[in-house]
Amino acid sequence: MGNGIALEWVNHASFVLDYDGVRLISDPWLEGKVFNNGWSLLSDTVFGYPDFQNITHIWFSHEHPDHFFPPNLKAIPSAIRRSIPILYQRTKDRKVAKFCKGLGFKEIIELQPSRWLALSSSLSVLCRPVPDDDSWMALKTDRGTILNINDCVIDTTVKAQAIAEVVGPVNVLMTQFSYAQWAGNPEDRESRHKEAREKLVRIAIQAGVFKPQYVIPFASFVWFSHEENFYLNDTMNDAEGVARFIEDELGCKPVVLYPGDRWEVGSAHDWRPAAARYRQDFEARMRGGPITMARPVAYGEIEAASRSFLDRLGRKNRLLRYVPLPSTCVKLLDLNLSVLITSRGLRRVDDQHPIDISMNAESLLYCLRFDWGANTLHVNGRFRSAHGNSYQKFFRFFRIADDNNHGRRLDPGWIAAKLINRGSRAVSHALGRAR
Repeated sequence: MGNGIALEWVNHASFVLDYDGVRLISDPWLEGKVFNNGWSLLSDTVFGYPDFQNITHIWFSHEHPDHFFPPNLKAIPSAIRRSIPILYQRTKDRKVAKFCKGLGFKEIIELQPSRWLALSSSLSVLCRPVPDDDSWMALKTDRGTILNINDCVIDTTVKAQAIAEVVGPVNVLMTQFSYAQWAGNPEDRESRHKEAREKLVRIAIQAGVFKPQYVIPFASFVWFSHEENFYLNDTMNDAEGVARFIEDELGCKPVVLYPGDRWEVGSAHDWRPAAARYRQDFEARMRGGPITMARPVAYGEIEAASRSFLDRLGRKNRLLRYVPLPSTCVKLLDLNLSVLITSRGLRRVDDQHPIDISMNAESLLYCLRFDWGANTLHVNGRFRSAHGNSYQKFFRFFRIADDNNHGRRLDPGWIAAKLINRGSRAVSHALGRAR
């Protein structure tokens, strides 16, 4: 490595920082389908499980499986796991920390949001969570700072400035470059074009505040690989177009890295070869078509899962006795029937009932079985909105379950916090208008 900082590209949102005796890997998703078989890696990973023997630290940004993927962690040899500490944001439920401890990792270091942690005499790390349970990481060295935004939603100057005030000057910025969730029904290409353009605007905002010398397109090297979401690939930003935008419009130096590439930070870099390889991989995926098909699910499974879901939700959130959930109507395409889901349960309805959302039964079953299920569905895009934004009613129904997944419960304190937060926003808005 010499005396410089080196970045070794693993895949998607994962790289190895190699400096001053530290080899820290971020968000290692190496293989396998994630988000209920909705996403796959665009390119094959070179880094393998035996390579973890040369890793000194693992950092996870958040719980999404393209960043924290339990099957891959379990595949790391146990002897190697015992030698590696985990770095993760402090969370209320401590779920990730407990899971990693159970796998026998050397140590779980829960990072405090306002405190730099020294990993060596020349390298410190700072991790700070954002409201959607994601987090960003700054790696400060005696040769400059690398800021990994990954897919945190830093889409305003105010948000970016708040980070800049904490981390100081940024030499290298890593940031998501394409949409990573449902973006309209198949016929609604304009919504996807809008989402893709928004990611470029977001990069421009971040570059304008952080003023990095280098920008690395990040956390979007995936494709929608299920038969139900394959259409979402049609307007995704690609590495080549984003690199040209960074270079021509932002005046920064783009760094595009392909699995197995190594870049000495500050050295000359030609982004074109890696971008061309990603383009070839994408074209091959599109020619091959989706690799996952829907699994048949019987209606009885849906009924049983709905009862279990409501029972679980009631036990975790006692105020639901007094605060009913909003209802939602779902068309189950493969079963050719519609169901209404309410606080009282699930029942079939006729075709005259207004539909909010449609999907195959497998996806509804996943939402009912797992507290994170609806979040997964929104990311994998395996559904259709019945009309306009009607799909939002479905996700409102499952919002409390998603909160439960992160250790939050519907209780008087939760409601008070929501009301206080709304009041604070209203006051801030009024003051802003008064000014």
